[in-house]
Amino acid sequence: MNYLRFDSENNSLKFLAYAFKKLRENESLAESSKRAHRTVLRTLQKFIPSDIAINHLNYTFIQKYDNWLRANNYGQNTIWNHHKTIKVYINQAIKEKIMLAADYPYLNFKTTTKESSRRGITREEIIRIEALDMAAPEMVLIKDLFLFSCYTGLRFSDLQAINQDNLTVNGTEYTLDFVMQKTRKRVILPLFHLFNGKVLC
Repeated sequence: MNYLRFDSENNSLKFLAYAFKKLRENESLAESSKRAHRTVLRTLQKFIPSDIAINHLNYTFIQKYDNWLRANNYGQNTIWNHHKTIKVYINQAIKEKIMLAADYPYLNFKTTTKESSRRGITREEIIRIEALDMAAPEMVLIKDLFLFSCYTGLRFSDLQAINQDNLTVNGTEYTLDFVMQKTRKRVILPLFHLFNGKVLC
C-alpha cells in the first residue's frame, strides 16, 4: 500500500496518509501515546473518509472539523486533545517543507481546555475496595490490578508493560524496576515500603 499518496489535481501529499506514516515511523513515542494518536487520526478519518491534501488544510477546514466534533458530542477537553494531536503532524509537515509556515491553519484558530472535576481516590475508598468479596476469578484479578495501581501509582500503560523481569528480590524485600511508558524514565519502587507491604499480599 502506498501511504504517501499524491493528489493528482494538486500534486500534494494526503494528510492522513502522511500522518499515519509518521506515526508508524516514530520510535520515540510510547505505545500508549501512539494508540492515542491513532484514535485521533481515525476520528479525523471519519470526518474525511477520502483524506485531504495537505495544502487544503486551512482555517475553514479546522473550524468545520471542530463543529463536527461538537455535533458528535465530544467533550471540550477531548476536542482540545484532537486539535493538539493534529498540530503535531501539521508542524512536522512544515518542518519538512511540505507545507508553508504561512499556511498554518491554526494561526487564527484557538481552542481551550475545561477544568476537570477529577479527584484522587481516598484511603477510605481503597479500604472498602480491599474488603470487596469477588466471586469470579476475572473480577478478583481486576480488583488486584486496580489496588496494585493504587498502591504503586502506576499508570495503566505501565501496569500492562511490567513483568517478572522487572522484579528483584533481596531476602523478603521486593523492588520493582521499570521504565515508564510515557516519559521513558526509569523508576525503582521498593514494594516492601508501600502501604505497609500490602502491595505484596
